[in-house]
Amino acid sequence: MSVQELWISRTNTAVVMKSGNDSTAFIGGNPFKTINGAITAINAIGAPGITILVFPGVYDETVVIPNGNSLRGISLLTVIICQQNVISNTTVLTMGENTRVEDVTVLLTSSNHVNLTGVAFPGTTSQNARLRTTVITVDNSTASTSGTSNVYAIHSFGTGTPDDSISAVRATTITTRSVGLGNKRAILVDTNPHNFHCRDVNLTTISLGGAGSCIGAEVNRAGAELSLRLV
Repeated sequence: MSVQELWISRTNTAVVMKSGNDSTAFIGGNPFKTINGAITAINAIGAPGITILVFPGVYDETVVIPNGNSLRGISLLTVIICQQNVISNTTVLTMGENTRVEDVTVLLTSSNHVNLTGVAFPGTTSQNARLRTTVITVDNSTASTSGTSNVYAIHSFGTGTPDDSISAVRATTITTRSVGLGNKRAILVDTNPHNFHCRDVNLTTISLGGAGSCIGAEVNRAGAELSLRLV
């Protein structure tokens, strides 16, 4: 006797699972195969208030969360959004305005000296986007010790100015591993004057050789502010 899958419609939910089909999927009904398949459907109708619900699997994608929507994994242990062995500058996850991402692992690896970012916070997302219960790892530690690359697990470069009661990132483990020259940061706040607040975070930056600058968290812009509540 075979196991039959019974699918229950979920209003305002775009379900993503490895057994899905982007060609037949739709919001509130049949599951998508890829996260970007769900995002394409959301963007096509310009709909806010949709949750992308991601079932276990490794999703080899770069993702930009549409404004006003959210993404939630079933478990950060089993839902992995990744780009591995990349050969060009790459950002895995970009937060949109008024968005939320939770319960996922973000993984980015390379054996080359290219610029790597795990999660980007542009615009005013430091004020109105939320990253919760995630693991972020960015690693190009197998590259040569003589090359140059900038490696950031989280990069905030927008204009949001929340007070310190609003945490953009919470309950997150953040790791960078790298070699060679360049800047290696678990969290970098730069480009524009803005505020970026984190709570219950674990930061690790590991240098495996070379003369690069390795710092757990850095503010590198006059008028910008970073606060960390580690517990």
